[in-house]
Order: sequence, then C-alpha cells, then structure tokens
Amino acid sequence: MNFQGKRVLVTGAGGFIGRALCRALQLQRTEVHGSIRTTHAEPHIHTHEWQLTDHPTPMLDQIRPDYVFHLASPVNLSRDAR
Repeated sequence: MNFQGKRVLVTGAGGFIGRALCRALQLQRTEVHGSIRTTHAEPHIHTHEWQLTDHPTPMLDQIRPDYVFHLASPVNLSRDAR
C-alpha cells in the first residue's frame, strides 16, 4: 500500500516494530507521527509523548491522521509475566 503524502500515526513508535514501521513509512515520504512513552527523539518523526491510558482525543484532533497503526501495549519487565 502506498502512504505517500498521507499523515500516519504510529502508537508504540519507540518499540522495535514501531521504529521499523516509521522508517519504512518515511521512505514513502509519509508524514509520520509517533506516540512514545518516554521522551526521546526519532529522526524525521514528529514524536508525541503519550501514554496509552491517556485520553487520545486531543492528540487525534491535533494530528488528524489519515491512518493509525496501533502497536502500543503495556510493558511488563518482570521475568514472571503472570
């Protein structure tokens, strides 16, 4: 699918798959917005620090994406993931 010239929001843009997707979208000259849990800049991506549990309406109203790739999920860093 061609996303050239489109505005795309990627939740979980700081993760392994999210970063790879953002880079692939950039190659198509897509306006990429990425939501991340912590502040760190990704080159050529409009990053937004946003928790998945926060109300998304203000960010969606501001960005007005054509497409959303929802890759964010809660993180459990313990070895016992019960």
